[in-house]
This record gives sequence, C-alpha cells and structure tokens, in this order.
Amino acid sequence: MTRVHAFAVVAGLALMALVQCCFTEVNHFLLAREPQAATVVYVASAMQVTFALLFLAPGLVAGFVATSHGILMGFLTGVLGGVMRTAFAEAALLHVSWWHGFASLSGLVLLLSSGLIMGITCAAAGGTGELLRSNLRWSGP
Repeated sequence: MTRVHAFAVVAGLALMALVQCCFTEVNHFLLAREPQAATVVYVASAMQVTFALLFLAPGLVAGFVATSHGILMGFLTGVLGGVMRTAFAEAALLHVSWWHGFASLSGLVLLLSSGLIMGITCAAAGGTGELLRSNLRWSGP
C-alpha cells in the first residue's frame, strides 16, 4: 500500500466520522421536536435518502484520492469505518459496556457484519470515485 492509498483510506475514515457526527446531531435535533403526523413520513424519507448518500461519500473520497485501486480502497475504508462506527455508536450512544457488549459472539457478529455491509457500499463508491477522477483527466475528442 502506497502513501497515496493510505491517505485515501484515512481521508475516507475522517469523512465517515464526520458523517456519523452529523447523523447523530440531526437525529437528536429531530427527536427533540414534537413532529406532526403528516411531516413524519416526509422527514423520515428525506433522512433516509440523505444519509444513504452521505454514507457513500467516504468510499467516493477514498476512490477519488487514490489514483488506482479505488474499489479496494473504498472497501478498506468501509470495513474499517463500519466496524469503528458501530463500536462507537454502541458504546457512546447506546451506553453498551465495551467489555460486556463486545465480548460475546453476537457482538463480534454485529461488528463484522456492519463492517462488511459498509465495505460493500464503500467499494462501489470507491470505484465510482476512481472513475470520476479518471474522467477528469480525460480530455476527450
């Protein structure tokens, strides 16, 4: 792994941490309000679309920064970030004890499955980021 690839993964992980903080703050903001029955569906739908796009962003950045192997860099970003995001979300947001919550087999399965899911998502985005970067260098006919 070259320095560019390592920097791409670190940049993607930093963006994933930022996205997680934004996701948490928006959830706290919306849950503090008393929602109207009609707006709940619209807000929930808009949040799902927005955060699906935001969780693609770390892989996209990793693939864009890495000039080659965008799918692999996106996958690494997703696996590491997915495990990190789940561990911190479970420990900080849900107040799960680190030792008791992750010492069991179910905790390990939770971490691995969330890492794999984010890895697949970010791998697709990483390939897209690499493709975008290669198209920017292409001058065309």
